[in-house]
Amino acid sequence: MRTVVTPGPVATGESFQVQYVLEDMDNSDDFYQPDFKGFHIVSGPQYYTAQTYGPHGVTRMRNIVYTLAALKPGLYIIPGASALVNGKLVKSRKTSIKVVESQKQDVIGMQDRMLGDYYLRAGEDPYQKIRKNLFIRVQVDRRSCYVGEPIIAVFKLYSTLESRSDIIKNPGLYGFTVQDMIGLHDGRVSTEVINGKKFDVHTIRKVQMYALRPGTFQVDPMEVRNKVEFYKAIVPGEKETEQTIREGVIDTDDFRSLINTVVYESNMSTEPVTITVRPTPEKARPDSFSGAVGKFSIQASLLKNSVHTNEDAILEVRISGAGNFTQLSAPEIKWPAGITAFDPEISDRIDPATAPLKGERLFRYHFVSNKTGTHLLPAVVMSFFNPDSNRYNTLSTSGLPVVVTDSVRRGGPLNQLAGSQTVSTGWWIVGAVALLMIIALLLLVIYVRRTRRRTGAIRVSPPEMPVRPDIDVLLANAKRLVGINDKSFYVSLREGIWRFCSRYFGLSGSQMNRLYLVKVMQAASIPESAQQEINRILDHCETGMFTNVFSEGNNDELYARTLAVLKQIESLSTPNTYNPRPSPNGNI
Repeated sequence: MRTVVTPGPVATGESFQVQYVLEDMDNSDDFYQPDFKGFHIVSGPQYYTAQTYGPHGVTRMRNIVYTLAALKPGLYIIPGASALVNGKLVKSRKTSIKVVESQKQDVIGMQDRMLGDYYLRAGEDPYQKIRKNLFIRVQVDRRSCYVGEPIIAVFKLYSTLESRSDIIKNPGLYGFTVQDMIGLHDGRVSTEVINGKKFDVHTIRKVQMYALRPGTFQVDPMEVRNKVEFYKAIVPGEKETEQTIREGVIDTDDFRSLINTVVYESNMSTEPVTITVRPTPEKARPDSFSGAVGKFSIQASLLKNSVHTNEDAILEVRISGAGNFTQLSAPEIKWPAGITAFDPEISDRIDPATAPLKGERLFRYHFVSNKTGTHLLPAVVMSFFNPDSNRYNTLSTSGLPVVVTDSVRRGGPLNQLAGSQTVSTGWWIVGAVALLMIIALLLLVIYVRRTRRRTGAIRVSPPEMPVRPDIDVLLANAKRLVGINDKSFYVSLREGIWRFCSRYFGLSGSQMNRLYLVKVMQAASIPESAQQEINRILDHCETGMFTNVFSEGNNDELYARTLAVLKQIESLSTPNTYNPRPSPNGNI
């Protein structure tokens, strides 16, 4: 255990801190407060806990803080403290501090100033005094940003009083993905001087917010209820001030019943903050841009370069850097013929204490092939918008070859198949037919692309048999989770909506975003009421996914609304016919 004291000298009446730092001490261990003879206890004890990580593992730290002031000049001894840690009595060393005479101060006047904030004089308005000495503020580092660019919001409580504060409403951060940086449990306390007056400042919450779409949004107020205790008479040496903040219900007996004290209750809140979110520029926006904002790099690798037919293979795509990692979507990969791929697994290694977020997101694509030979996996391309340079950047990996060998054993080890000259005539026929079909499909694609390039007009997808998406199947997982009031329902419902849009409108890759969907629905003459309903439902899903705000009991209604609007759209026209080709500047 260590004793840490603010370096002196200090003036009479000037407050300073004494800290007792303990290691490996549980909350259940006993701490014995020393006798601060000759000092006035301005506040304390205040308890803070933390963990440190070192070569020997995790160390629990506990910090007990007192704020003291001396009434007279002189050389004072700060006594050490004692604590019972793991059944063993430990002590800290004593230290000293020099107190010098403060000019133009007398003891009585100094006492009055020391107790002035929590001493209630006759006729003084307690609520006005609370408003001047106990308040809460929100600070944001900017009020305008691009979609995907972080905004840091900090909620702080300022106090010179003894009070118990209870957070009764956290702010709504609708329209943003939210990453917490500091919470109430971190116990962050500092000192700030406002208009020449020193305040204890408690950081209640610090977050970084990433806008989901352009528009004007509001950070709703945080609301706090307080109980404040005042002295009705100056009683030096008997008053110990303390400020605590928590979430929950304030107990009725928080304060001790002392002579000449009175308790007042009050509510306070932060001011609402308006944030303007701009879309990333349309000019020079690459087709491969899917919403990444920041600075990134990309790598691709195969876990194995050679596999057997129908054997599970894995392609890893790693995106590193700093930016809106929580909003990064999987890069679109144009898999070669003969390979079947599945939706990627996603894992993150991100530092939440940095803004923008730093780290990496890993996409693991599982794929199989039933066609032997060497397949060249194409380069993986991603684009991001750098708000510092106000420009788009496009990154690309190298193509990766994967060798697929036959896994069928015919009378001996696999390596003997290479010498076998016996091939069924049926396989030659199947292969020839498949090759002719592939060539025909490629010629059709080339024809359609050349036609589009010549006309520049909106054209439908290549002729194909329209297949209406089975809405009940797409929403089956969300229906199963209707009774579960957590993120999984909103994730499944949102995923079902986007799968419907992908199949019905023929969307894929970078087209799977809200702005493009609106343009496609307009081009398809979908009624505006249906467009607005789709956007409202997606808003609701993203709020539940990213803000931990759930609508208790409304999942049935939200599912029914989704089913109704998708069936309305399905009944309007033939699917896969309204995916207009974007122009080079991103417009339709």
